[in-house]
Amino acid sequence: MVAGKLARGLWQRSWLLLIRLGVSHDLLRTLEARMVSAYRRELAARAIGAQWQSQQLQALTAQWVCDRAAGWHVAQLAHLALAGLSPSDRAWRALTGALNRLILARQLRDDTLDLAADLNAGRAGWLTHLIAATIWQADGYFCPLDCQRIAGRWLLDVELRQKIARLHATLCVGAADALAPYARALPRLFDLIAAESDAGHAVFAAVPSFNLSATFAPVRDALGTVDTAVERDASPGQCLLVANQYQPAERHGPLRQP
Repeated sequence: MVAGKLARGLWQRSWLLLIRLGVSHDLLRTLEARMVSAYRRELAARAIGAQWQSQQLQALTAQWVCDRAAGWHVAQLAHLALAGLSPSDRAWRALTGALNRLILARQLRDDTLDLAADLNAGRAGWLTHLIAATIWQADGYFCPLDCQRIAGRWLLDVELRQKIARLHATLCVGAADALAPYARALPRLFDLIAAESDAGHAVFAAVPSFNLSATFAPVRDALGTVDTAVERDASPGQCLLVANQYQPAERHGPLRQP
């Protein structure tokens, strides 16, 4: 608890310093609001009764990943704002686009490495959303899914794993292309993109295997600190979504691409 309070205090302090330097308060509030909203969606996507309802997994989109990691943009956008550039500037758009692609690539790789642990703990992520979308596409309708079916699809569907590997590679290439005009000014960011590309090749070249044992990992807050209150509120037995979101599969309607 002390570590969590300290982390949040330092986070608030750093943003106050940026505001005093002249960074737009509205910009920082917008980034913070995106993070908080995404974190709440993450908690609402905890498995309930050992399975996920379709509405939970449909909410974990690429935009959700970028919103959850919006804090990544703070330092870079602060520099642009202090240099007098506006969000409509080409350099601003290129940097935010590249950062979002890098964030998505890293999240995809992390989700792949952590898939077994996440499923065991009742957590879902962007990769879970993508696996679920493949299942729903094959079934022709939305349905609740449990960890066995999600894991089984990932283990047995070679085409799906190749598709995810290509997506990771495309995100890395897209991030590098967006930054190409600014290569000399951002060498460290290019190094991060190259490192992520190499790490992705290694991860997706491996044949997945894992043990779906019933182990539950702690929930962490937006700063990475274990939050015991959040862990209690987000336990698998706790209903975090409103009642009308729990509908039988046959009432979900025709399939729409998630």
